[in-house]
Amino acid sequence: MLIEIFEGLLKARGFSLDPMSNFVWMPKETRYQVFYEGDCILAFLAEPQFELLSKALHAPDKNRYLIENYFAAEPVDEFFDLCTKYEVDLQRFVK
Repeated sequence: MLIEIFEGLLKARGFSLDPMSNFVWMPKETRYQVFYEGDCILAFLAEPQFELLSKALHAPDKNRYLIENYFAAEPVDEFFDLCTKYEVDLQRFVK
């Protein structure tokens, strides 16, 4: 029941719940922002630089387009610092 409510909240805000989200790796440094606060649900979203790091590290080919667009949108310096720390090969995303 709660999962359906949560999925409805996400959909109303233009998001969707990834059915594989319980398998997603996020770095220990990840910061989260409150997305929704209700009587029964407190939902958070990870800041983009942490989400993109996870995608670049664990599914780079699948997420190439997304990561290339993130580069074009002037990513925060912290993203590059994290990529260095976690040894992400950023050259694979440069055309």
